[in-house]
Amino acid sequence: MQVQVRPASSTDANEAKQSFFRRVQLHDLASSLSHWITCLFITAIVCSQLLGAVWDTTTTTEHLVYGRSPLLGPSQIIGTNDVPFPDRVIAETIDNIVAACEALGYSNLTRDNLRVVDDWNSNNLYKLPNTLPVLIMPYWDNAVYSRHAVPTWSGDACIFRLEDAYTLVDSGSTVASFRGVNQSVRHDRTIEWLKRPEGIWKNGWYEDPQRIRWYSDVKSSWAGPPYYMMHRLFDMRSGMEVDCTDPNNCEDAPHVDQWGDKFSSSDKGHKINSIYIANGTEFGLFYESFEQHIVRSVFDWETLLSNVAVGLVLFRWVLGIVVLHSVALRGKTQWFSGGIGCVSGASSFAFLPFASLPRLKTTLAAFWTVGCRFEGQQVGLAEAWFAIYPAIATFALIYFSLLNLLAKALRRRMSDALFTPTVVALCLLHYFRLEIAASGWLKGVDGRIPTVVFSDEVKKLHLYDYFSSDIAWRMNGRVPLIFGVKLAILGVNLLPLLLAHTFPVGDRCADLGLHGIEKALAVRTKHVGGLGRSLTYIIAVVDRKERHVASMSFTGRLVSAHNDRSGSREVEWNPTRAWVTPVTPLCVQAEEPLNNNGPSSIHEVAFVNSYELIRLGYLVFGDKYLITFDEWDVLSSIAPFKSFVHFWNHRVLVWTLRPAEDEGDAEIAGGRALECVEPEM
Repeated sequence: MQVQVRPASSTDANEAKQSFFRRVQLHDLASSLSHWITCLFITAIVCSQLLGAVWDTTTTTEHLVYGRSPLLGPSQIIGTNDVPFPDRVIAETIDNIVAACEALGYSNLTRDNLRVVDDWNSNNLYKLPNTLPVLIMPYWDNAVYSRHAVPTWSGDACIFRLEDAYTLVDSGSTVASFRGVNQSVRHDRTIEWLKRPEGIWKNGWYEDPQRIRWYSDVKSSWAGPPYYMMHRLFDMRSGMEVDCTDPNNCEDAPHVDQWGDKFSSSDKGHKINSIYIANGTEFGLFYESFEQHIVRSVFDWETLLSNVAVGLVLFRWVLGIVVLHSVALRGKTQWFSGGIGCVSGASSFAFLPFASLPRLKTTLAAFWTVGCRFEGQQVGLAEAWFAIYPAIATFALIYFSLLNLLAKALRRRMSDALFTPTVVALCLLHYFRLEIAASGWLKGVDGRIPTVVFSDEVKKLHLYDYFSSDIAWRMNGRVPLIFGVKLAILGVNLLPLLLAHTFPVGDRCADLGLHGIEKALAVRTKHVGGLGRSLTYIIAVVDRKERHVASMSFTGRLVSAHNDRSGSREVEWNPTRAWVTPVTPLCVQAEEPLNNNGPSSIHEVAFVNSYELIRLGYLVFGDKYLITFDEWDVLSSIAPFKSFVHFWNHRVLVWTLRPAEDEGDAEIAGGRALECVEPEM
């Protein structure tokens, strides 16, 4: 970049300098606002997780719809949920079960053994010896909750559900519930919605005149339109029917699922309409309910340690943004949006992956659960927003911390612009999980994804299993689209690193040509790898005689006094000598002319911008000293107590700044300079 030198009066030049720093583009404000929102959002959800020590339960209600309304006619069923198949039999309260079926209108029930047909289109009837005449049909593989059936000798079957004590065997429940609809209601709704009258009931299924067999199970917890199929509730302990005049008395019992040893969920449906009428080729499912989720999580020391580690990073980030924006609003430096690159040099950010190790298994499990509307045990994690969203933020911070370390190792600087979109994309992916599952985009998913990784396996998992097995794929519900989206998000964030240029390595004995602040900190600012990019230097053309700034410009390059290993010399900036002077309040240096061949009154001064000093981990304390953020943390934490208690003597390494009222080149240009490149204790 060339320095643009133009004559200017002292007043015009100073006004131009002030307006130059204060000029902010709309996209700069938008970027800054997005960083603020991201930082505050992450802070809020991390704090909400800390509240888990006393607030470990959340209750939400959502409207669930699976499939298509039966009023529109049959449609193709997607997925394998609700496919009826023989799995297990139970041996409790058989007499009261048969009596309840008779109360629903079924007669001539089988009472000796269970008889089944080996396929939906088969005519082979098999009697299973040593069994009770109750067929259990789980909603999905390995599910606790099921439909049940008792065949009749006339070809029909009593369809019902057994709940409470039948499934909650560890709860000590004294209620054994039987739910079903009248035989006439089931028959009438099946024929009405199929529009196939004059069929017969055979082997528990409805066989229409075209000899197509249809399995039918309908129920509703609400009387009246549009379905008119209110279920009836019986207590199998007493054999008495419950009065369902008030529908709230007969709503379904909550379904409780445990996933691992940290998450459990309780789902209770309100105003449920469940209609399953299908042939052997899976044609015609509908389900609707207003479901209340109660999710519980266990707060432990792993959660506390992880949140403290994340909190330190967020504190450093907030502090960096506040410093950058406060000095910019005062017109002392140009505007920087303040992305996650602000903490590139912070030790808390560098060690975050290691500090998060105790809870990393849960973080990875949450990441692979994102975007999936599960049915079954894993719903305990999927619906725990106070675990999922903090895990998304933690995962993103860990991932970018690893990218930061990798960029430093490869001697590259990469943009941090993708951090906010990454967090937003993952949060939105999970927030709209129900809509995505019901959209039809996911092959074989009808609105709910069956749990594949069960509680017992979660308890036995080790951290290395996430990298050495297919556990990530299975925790993602084996859904290719969602899995691919997550991998794409991770891959896109690698592009800035792969496209960045590697810094040259100078000869061991070469003079690096460091001046001013770079010499004081022993670092070539533009060659510090990691997250965060900017035009590192500000070039000011100062007229010493008139004491004004003739022009200012930005550049990412300055001439270097060293050669790279190939022997080629860097020629990046015109002046024969260069040194660095900071812009208030974060960059400083002792002044020295940059161009010995020009007019004696015109001098070019190079400043390290404020963002670069924040990246390196430095700030100005009391407008007098340049100190590290770590030292500032200690000083600011003990300062409130100095008036009434003395903790200890703490030594701080500082660089003293030259007074702002000084008349050097740095002060003329609006910057600050070091009194000496050697620090003081």
